[in-house]
Amino acid sequence: MPVISKIGRSSPGVRVLFTTLYTLLLCGAVTMIVPFLMMLSGSISSQADISDYRIVPKFLKEDTALFARYLNDKYQNDLFTLKELYRYELSRIDVRTGTVKEMVEKLKLRETLDDPAQRKLVAEYDEFLARAIPTRLWNCGFNLGGLIGPVNKHYQAWLKQRFGSLDALNTKYSDQYKYWAELGVPAEVISLRNWAPVYHERYRDFIEFKSTLPAWARVPFEGTKKWQEHLRYSVDGKIEQLNQTLGTRYADFVEIPLPRTAPGDAATLKLWDDFVRRKWPLRMMQLNDDGLREYRLFVEARRKTIAHVNEEYGSQYKTFDEIQWPEGEQFEGTRQSDLLDLLKGGNPGLPGLTIGNVTLINASGLFGQWLLDRHGGTVEGVNHALGTKFAGVADITIPHALWDWHTVVSRAGHWRWEFVKANYFEVVAFILTKGRALVNTVVFVLLSIVVTLTVNPLCAYALSRFNLSYAYKVLLFLLATMAFPGEVTLIPNFLLLRDLGLLNTFAALILPGMASGFSIFILKGFFDTLPKELYEAAQLDGAGELRMFWQITVPLCQPVFAYTALITFTGAYGAFLFALTVCQDPNMWTIMVWLYDMQRSTPEHIKVAALVIAMIPTLVVFVTCQRVIMRGIVLPQMN
Repeated sequence: MPVISKIGRSSPGVRVLFTTLYTLLLCGAVTMIVPFLMMLSGSISSQADISDYRIVPKFLKEDTALFARYLNDKYQNDLFTLKELYRYELSRIDVRTGTVKEMVEKLKLRETLDDPAQRKLVAEYDEFLARAIPTRLWNCGFNLGGLIGPVNKHYQAWLKQRFGSLDALNTKYSDQYKYWAELGVPAEVISLRNWAPVYHERYRDFIEFKSTLPAWARVPFEGTKKWQEHLRYSVDGKIEQLNQTLGTRYADFVEIPLPRTAPGDAATLKLWDDFVRRKWPLRMMQLNDDGLREYRLFVEARRKTIAHVNEEYGSQYKTFDEIQWPEGEQFEGTRQSDLLDLLKGGNPGLPGLTIGNVTLINASGLFGQWLLDRHGGTVEGVNHALGTKFAGVADITIPHALWDWHTVVSRAGHWRWEFVKANYFEVVAFILTKGRALVNTVVFVLLSIVVTLTVNPLCAYALSRFNLSYAYKVLLFLLATMAFPGEVTLIPNFLLLRDLGLLNTFAALILPGMASGFSIFILKGFFDTLPKELYEAAQLDGAGELRMFWQITVPLCQPVFAYTALITFTGAYGAFLFALTVCQDPNMWTIMVWLYDMQRSTPEHIKVAALVIAMIPTLVVFVTCQRVIMRGIVLPQMN
């Protein structure tokens, strides 16, 4: 029977009361729903928009925000490269949506992409980047640090397909990996002068994998910013002084192009000479015939005999004329030391290298040569084919910003969906590939529920059925355990389990919590409401206590059993501190412990996604079982 009758509800005062109550309830709902939606929004964000605090992230609606997200994920570990490729104001480059929007407008990317000539140039560059650029001239993009990012996931999948098992991989690489998730792409620092990779088995396989990556995952090397920074330091950051020295009118260092061959101007040549000899990467140089002759003379003067050369270089040359500029694995050890001394020049008794015989190799230079080879070998042929207006070969540069913008806006739906699922896929992949997290959690939860529904109902049944003189003292003792937080018993439980030799076992996780004072109290209250006549009739029919418990108590008390099982599920699934303390072996870690381990080395948006995923099982159980939960709470009071 309702508290307020239908007639009473029609009065103005009751209507005002109802309106007020429903308004308060709606306000309360908003205070819960809005933070929940904000958490969902944060779980699909990145460093570009994690601080926007919007219910609907901007990248789902605006192309510039989507572009900002793309730039963040692609270049996050190397903003130096982003500034170099985009040639935008150095102080303005950022991955936040606002500054990216300004950059799009300043570079006029939308308008430029509408130009047919620029679209053809972008298409040519897309083909060059996918098919023709050497692997030594680009780094892997979308490598978000640590072991996360789509490139690392591609790498792990490629290794799984190649080796089949971790044991086979460890045997070949002489490593001791325990999980596929521990494998990440080797770090490459191709912009450093003396950097040379160690060509062991793993790196050779990585080079093979690297060649399979799509164009959007490739970040080419230009080196322009190294030149601009060299000039900046030479004049203490004063562009006016540089213009005075070179007779130029640059407004900012970012406008200065990189000469790939020795410039004709004496002042510029002096700066370029110093730059090439001290800072440009050795692996990104090429010598003409005269330079190669000087290199051979240098080696002959230093090593004296070809036998000595072969001994030091690990080569099999027959004459000095066979010596070539190093490639690939040859940029190491003694050979690299000789190259550095050759470039320094001025070595007593040793010939040097004429700087005019050096050509710098970068992505733009190779792209320009690639265009010439495809279109008649002349700039006029390139201009005729593409509709461009290049004045010379030096003017052919890669439209990095325009290509990235085209990559995003031409497949905006694809990138939005990729970014929505990216963080979740990172967390799920971590859980599924890291140890036995999922299996351990399922076993722990199921065993906890079984043990709890065995021990607690039997104890509560005994206290309810038998008129024990000390029943209320036992119940009071059980309730007293609820006054102490679990952290108080953490150390005693740990010491006891250690003495029993149960650490790092499921017994350690389950036994300390199998009896619950709260569950026994709830169950006893429910059992007390059951009609005594049922048990008396069963006794007259000759039923024992176990049979009465199973055939009378259990069927009538299913709601409270379900409620107890849900409480147990929530406690076991969310266990972290206790699970970490008694099971320090990673092979026994549950999902919560692994997520904690993951959050120590991941960005904020990955952490939020981990929280959302961790919340899903509990939310699903609550939504699907809320009627059972309410019956478990309400029915004892109604009987």
